[in-house]
Amino acid sequence: MRRRSQSFGWSCLLLATMGVSPSTSQQRPVSLPKFEVASIKPCKADTWGTDGGGLSPGRLIVHCDEVANLVRRAYSIFRDGQTNERGRLTKIDGGPAWAYSDRYEIEAIADRPRAPSMMEGPMMQALLEDRFKLKVHAEMRDVPVYVLTVAKGGIKAPAATRECFVIGMGGLPAVPPLLPPAERRFLRCGHAVVASDEFHLHGATIADLANALSWIPFDRRFVDRSGIAGRFNFDFQLLALGPQEPSLPMPVTGLERRFEMYQAALRKIGLKVDLGKAPGEFLIIDRLERPSPN
Repeated sequence: MRRRSQSFGWSCLLLATMGVSPSTSQQRPVSLPKFEVASIKPCKADTWGTDGGGLSPGRLIVHCDEVANLVRRAYSIFRDGQTNERGRLTKIDGGPAWAYSDRYEIEAIADRPRAPSMMEGPMMQALLEDRFKLKVHAEMRDVPVYVLTVAKGGIKAPAATRECFVIGMGGLPAVPPLLPPAERRFLRCGHAVVASDEFHLHGATIADLANALSWIPFDRRFVDRSGIAGRFNFDFQLLALGPQEPSLPMPVTGLERRFEMYQAALRKIGLKVDLGKAPGEFLIIDRLERPSPN
């Protein structure tokens, strides 16, 4: 039976529109580098995740991660050797059940210093295809989403005085050096400052807001269908709601209560949330074998 890994609703890179179907190693340009040596072992420790090469250029260490997560990172987040944060929303489907449960410790060494995103992307693709005999393909499918539209009375968020910024080469922000650190924190593109009771995202479009909301672990992602252009500063408080009505037939879960808090906060800045559907990206595992011995 197929299983699907969990991925909380974050927005979309349209793999299908890129003409990319990463299904076989033969599709990889021969010029892309591969790891020279790689050790892959079943994980017995409780550690988790990857340091992306850490402080050792040319060396990648994965601390106990599932193959499904490695597929998402290699073929979506870092698929072309660059970091694509939206790829974290890509869902993985198909393949054996152990792809979503068994974890592996990986240590791989390149021929020379390589960028972490290159090692986690194209080089990890080559490793998975060689040692796990992986074959995958990309699909777009309609999935349930939350739709942001403009409420009656129009948008009430203030227009932004600065655009958001992206992180430049070497991790340095592409912003004026005199920008105060607090404001810089609110202005990073796609990264909202979220606390238990407040939300801040500056210099952002409503599509940026939808992306940022999608990182919050609701049951589906947000998409923008407001039709409103321009950039705004989004700041709102998440106010506690009153006690549940005793007449309600079913108890409200913590996730539902949190969604209601966001829904109420968005309404105050002129946005409403409806249910809908939109294309979502999937990577389908067509073939996967347990890794060959070291």
